[in-house]
Amino acid sequence: MMNRPKVVHISEPAIDGVKTHYINFLLNSNVQQFDYSLIYSNARVAPDFFLDLEKCRARGIDCQLLYIHPNISLKKDLTSFYDILSLFRKMRPDIVHAHSSKAGFLARFAAAYAGAKAIIYTPNAFPFQIDRNIASKKLFLFLEKLAARVTDKIICVSHSERELALKLGLTNPRKIEVIYNGVDHKKFESDYEERIRIRSDLGIGLNDFVVVTVARMSYQKCPHHFVRVASEVLSMRSDIRFLYVGDGEYRSDLQELARNLNVDHKISFLGYRNDVRDILVASDLFLSTSRYEGLPIAALEAMAAGLPIIATDVTGNKDIVVNGKTGYLAKFGDIQQMAEKIILLSSSRETRKKMGNNAKQVVIEKFSINAMVKKIEQLYLALLSQKGYLSIETAKEIGREPQLV
Repeated sequence: MMNRPKVVHISEPAIDGVKTHYINFLLNSNVQQFDYSLIYSNARVAPDFFLDLEKCRARGIDCQLLYIHPNISLKKDLTSFYDILSLFRKMRPDIVHAHSSKAGFLARFAAAYAGAKAIIYTPNAFPFQIDRNIASKKLFLFLEKLAARVTDKIICVSHSERELALKLGLTNPRKIEVIYNGVDHKKFESDYEERIRIRSDLGIGLNDFVVVTVARMSYQKCPHHFVRVASEVLSMRSDIRFLYVGDGEYRSDLQELARNLNVDHKISFLGYRNDVRDILVASDLFLSTSRYEGLPIAALEAMAAGLPIIATDVTGNKDIVVNGKTGYLAKFGDIQQMAEKIILLSSSRETRKKMGNNAKQVVIEKFSINAMVKKIEQLYLALLSQKGYLSIETAKEIGREPQLV
C-alpha cells in the first residue's frame, strides 16, 4: 500500500470561525489514510487553541508554530513567505490547504514554489468583502485573482460566497467548490433538567428570555448594532437579557455605548468562554448583526442547540437562515426590524420552539462535520488522481473513491 498522502493545513488566525473550521476538520479527519500537519501562527490565538493543539497531537497530527504577522507589511510578509517556503521544502507536502487571507496568499505561492502537487484555499470570507475604500478593495481583489492562478481549488463555505467570487470574476467557476462548514449537532443535545442547571450556574432566571450572540468584537461582526438592537428591544420590554460571548478591539466602546444607552445592566459582556455550548443551550434566541460572513459556525451551533436565528441578510447568513422557518433575516443596519422580530419571538413560545426544531433539523441534514470532512477528503483524492499522482484504484485502496471535480 502507498504512503498516506501528506496534507499540510496552514493558517494565520488561530481564533474564531477560521480556527473552529480547520480544528473541527482535523479532529474528525481520517488520520489512518491521510498524513496531516498543521502550521499555525500565534499572532491571534483563542484561549482554548492550545488545548485544541493537544487534541490534534494526540491524533498524531504534527503541529508547528510559524509566526505570520496579521497586518500588511512588505518586509514582514516577505520574511513570512520565505519561512513558509523553507518549511514546505522540508515537509514536502502532497497537498497544501491554506486558510484565511494572509496565510492563504503567502502559502499558495510558497506551495507552488515548493512543488506541492495540489493547492487548496478556504478563505472563510474574502478580504475584499471588508468595507474599506475602493482602492483597498480593488487591491485585495487583485491579490486574490493573482493567487487564484496557482490554486487548484478554492473552497467556499457557502453558495452566496461563491456567487460573490464569480460576480467579481475571481477565477474560473470550475476552480470554486462549495463545501459547507459543519458542526457536531450531537454535542448540543440537551434536556430540560440540564437547561435549568446551566441557567442556575450562569445566574439566569428560569423565566428570563435570553438573546445571545457569539462573535469577535470586530468591524465585520458590527457589535455596536447588537447593543443598539438590545436598547430598542428594552425600550419595549424590560424582561429580556442579552449575552455577548466574545472579545475584541471594540470591547470598551461597547461597554461605554451600553452605559450611555442605559442598558448596561441588561447586557452581559462575557468575553471568550470555553462553555459556549452551555451558554447556547441556556439561551432562547441567537442574534447576528454581521456585515458579512463566510458561513457562520456560531450561528450553526446555535441552530444545533435548537435556537431560532435573527440575522442580517448578508453573505453566509442567508445560506443558513430560512426566513420565517428557522428564524428571520433583516436588512443590515435595520435595528428596528431586528428588535421587532425579537419581540415577536419572545412573545410566542410555540413559534420559537417550531423554528428552533426546524433549525436543528437543517443542521442535521445539511451542516454535519462528517459530511464536511468526507467532501474535503474526496476533493484531496480527486485532485491527486486528476493530476496523475494517484490512480482511481489506489484512491479506493486509501479508502475514499474520489469524485470527479
